[in-house]
Amino acid sequence: MMSSRIISSVLVDRIQEEPFIKPIDIVKDFKQNYGLDISYHTAWYAKNLAKSEVHGDESSSYSQLVWYRDALMSSNRGSHCVLECDPKTSRFRRLFICYGACIEGFRWCRPLLFIDVTGLESKHKGQLIGATGKNGNQGSFPFAFAIVDLENEENWSWFFENLAKVLTPQGRTITFISDHNKGLTEAVSNMFPTSHHAFCLQHLKQNLLSKYPSTYGKFFRDHIVDLFLKCAYAPTKAAFEVNMRNLKHEGGAPVMTFLEDLPKESWSYAYFKGNRYGEMCNNASESFNSWIFELRALPICQMVDGIRSKLKKMMAEWSRKAEQWCSVLCPMMERTLNERLMVGRNWNVSRCSASVYDVQAEICVKVDLANRLCSCHEWQIKGFPCVHALFAIQKDSSCIHEYTDDHFKSSYFRCSYAFSISPIPDIKNVMHEGSEDVIMPPLTKKRRGRPRTKMPKSVGEV
Repeated sequence: MMSSRIISSVLVDRIQEEPFIKPIDIVKDFKQNYGLDISYHTAWYAKNLAKSEVHGDESSSYSQLVWYRDALMSSNRGSHCVLECDPKTSRFRRLFICYGACIEGFRWCRPLLFIDVTGLESKHKGQLIGATGKNGNQGSFPFAFAIVDLENEENWSWFFENLAKVLTPQGRTITFISDHNKGLTEAVSNMFPTSHHAFCLQHLKQNLLSKYPSTYGKFFRDHIVDLFLKCAYAPTKAAFEVNMRNLKHEGGAPVMTFLEDLPKESWSYAYFKGNRYGEMCNNASESFNSWIFELRALPICQMVDGIRSKLKKMMAEWSRKAEQWCSVLCPMMERTLNERLMVGRNWNVSRCSASVYDVQAEICVKVDLANRLCSCHEWQIKGFPCVHALFAIQKDSSCIHEYTDDHFKSSYFRCSYAFSISPIPDIKNVMHEGSEDVIMPPLTKKRRGRPRTKMPKSVGEV
């Protein structure tokens, strides 16, 4: 029987490529490639030895955070980095990082932040909270992240307290989009009293479906969700109320229970008081979670630097691409507007006054170019001209770019990626002296049963 140490020497290269490889797959590979039978326990222990060989010891990685924080703050001016430990036990509690380049770059992105949390897969577990924006080309703009020992109300308040320290000087009203989480919702209202908080529609759909077991039948359940979506996307309060009456009438008691603690100001177009630019789902955060997926199994210091490295590479890559753009608008926005112009070639557009037009489409809509308004309400909701407005702009012989929000323009995009993230010296070459910097890993309690294969629902979700 081969020992775990010998097996780990074979696995070193494999661990670098596949940090999430399962012990059972290691057992199968050794049987197939070498004709050797090894036990699951041996494969599991060999995998951990190989991980320590590649990435270092997970427990000692927490003590490296003190050096890393100081190196980050000195090499990346304007960054905000906070590290906290339990003063009695010296155990790690939480870490917040927002790079100076992200702070400056976010000024040129839409005032939107998508908030989500994902579990870590390292030995000592923990939760990673991410705040992600969106650039003018509809891509994700990672803004800030934090690693906490637990997802609870105290850590949510701490996270938004640090967000406030970097966002308040910008003087912008931020719209937050997240799942329906009680602790998160309270933290947003406490730390950002003038901001608006929108709930992710995808999460709400799933929660609504959970109110109706499979015995109701797929057709009925889908019909209820469709009625709910009509309420969410209704552009006016009158349309919302009509759809809401239909939803309550056909949904009965389950939908009434679902709507009890769900303020309509947080999920419907018609009643939302802020500007969410048509963003109804927390897709930017999901993109960030996928982006860091392979880093979640690394020791904490290596994981944090891995995120920094990916951010540095991404910002440099987008900066190079943006310099080659010739159009006033970002490519994605220009393509969207061009596609819209192909929809209504035979529409009749007539001028009512200096800046007001009637557009005879499927229905007659009124477009006010001076105030950037359309009676279909899509222009106001999304921040760029709807198809009716585009034809009115053409009739007016005006430039489409002048009526599109600046955040969708190439100049703003280039500014958002004009700042670079500086490298940090290799942690392996740094000698640590003194016991005052020793940080113990957080205590983790092993869950009973089989490990989870799906993300658990956040606190407050059904």
